[in-house]
This record gives sequence, structure tokens and C-alpha cells, in this order.
Amino acid sequence: MKVKIVNVFSINNQGGNPCAIVDNAAYFSTDEMQAMATHFNLPETIFIIPDKNQYLLRFFATKGELPLCCHGALGAAYYLFKSADSKPLHIIAYQTQTNLDIACVDHLIAMSIVNNGKFADDNIDLDVVSKLLVIDKAYIDMHLPCAIASIGSPKLLVPVIDRNILFNMEPDLHLISQWCKKYFVNGIYVYSSDTEHFDSDYVGRNFNPLFSHQEDIATGVAAAALAFMLNLKNDKKKNNFTIEQGTNLGKPSKVYISINPEKISITGAVYIDK
Repeated sequence: MKVKIVNVFSINNQGGNPCAIVDNAAYFSTDEMQAMATHFNLPETIFIIPDKNQYLLRFFATKGELPLCCHGALGAAYYLFKSADSKPLHIIAYQTQTNLDIACVDHLIAMSIVNNGKFADDNIDLDVVSKLLVIDKAYIDMHLPCAIASIGSPKLLVPVIDRNILFNMEPDLHLISQWCKKYFVNGIYVYSSDTEHFDSDYVGRNFNPLFSHQEDIATGVAAAALAFMLNLKNDKKKNNFTIEQGTNLGKPSKVYISINPEKISITGAVYIDK
């Protein structure tokens, strides 16, 4: 067994969202995998199971197994690419048995998925949202869409007027958990166009206390849902998005999203802790 910590969506080999990669994990039971993931206490632990000419990936948050985690898949794939001596890799998500279309160039790694994005609902009660986030309703940016969208995991996407509001909010995580359970939504992604870097489009924070840590450092699924919604609702001519996340947690990160009618690509820079 080998364990490595891989940081995904990093900037210049700093920051990024960490995940534990456990290689040669074929002999662990599900309970043992969950116990290890809980012990590591990282946003995600990925178990690599060699299977003939392919690799199966199992994804565990601290509270349970997930069918797929974007940053975990990218982290595990990066580890495999760097260990494979340029051999072709066949990588499969264990639960769904789907092939993961992943490419690696230097420190950048990208995963392409079929664009099955869904725009679920934009009839959002902003009074409820303000209570969930514990902010004044006037801080919600009415020039950007507030809606539920999904590329496989539904997120409530809430715009706020600036980065100061975004970074200083202290949402009610208990209420968020109750609301998400009631409406079958996997977390709230709060975003703003007031970015730190001129070459970024949006900055966000992701709150998903149902599954793992109370706030994610960087999340490809939420960033991709945001890009899908903005492409659909706000600017159909814009197909590439750079989204910042994690600075308020001391882990500055960037997620790159490319979108077209057929596919969505999620890209990030990766490094492995020594």
C-alpha cells in the first residue's frame, strides 16, 4: 500500500484541494476504506484498485462513499499518469463503471464528461437564501442568476455583490443541511464576479456539510455547474471560465472549465506532497 497527498486546482504548486491517494487497495473492505478516509480527515480519499489492464477508483469522503468526485478523480489520475512511464491508462469509476476521459500535460490534468447539464430551478426564494447564508438580501447580486443547476450533482448557485461579502459570510450550516435534504440539493455554491485576479471570471465558496468538510477548498463539480448555468442563462458566447476558490481558507485555487453542447472539461494544476 502507498499513500500520497495530491493537491488539485493548485496555483504555482501552492494551495489546491488535497486528497489522499491509496494505491494497491484491492484487499481493503469497504468498512476499512471508510475508516481510513475518516482517519485521514481530508476532503476526499481515493482508493486505486488495479484490475488487469485498468484501474478502478473508489471515492470516500469522511462521512461516506461517493460514486464520483472530480478533484479526487483528477488527483488519482495525475498520480497514475506520473507512475505509468507513459503507458496508456484506462481509468474507471468503481461504482458507476464508467470510463473516465482524463488527459495530463505537465502539471495540468483535465477530465471531460458528457454535457448532461441540467438547469433545475431559478424560482428561488431569496428571503430563504439570505437566512441560509446569514446575509442581508440586498447583498445578493440581482444582475447574475440565482438558481439550481447540475452536471450530475445539483447545486444551489447564489451570486453576491462582491468578494468582501463572499469571504466574510458565516452561513448557518445546520439550516443548509436541512434545506439541502429537503430539496435534494448537494450544497450551496456562492459566487461573485469580484475576483482577485484579472484573468479570472468568478470567485466562489462551496458549502456542503452533508457529505464531508463544512466548506470545500475547490470543487470542480460546482464550478462546472456554475459555468453551465452562466453559459445557458447569461452569455452563450462564453465557453471558457476561470473560477477562483479557497483563498479565504488559505488554499488559493483555480478551476478551469470549458463547455460546449457535447462536453464539459474540468482542468486544474496538480502537485504531489513530498
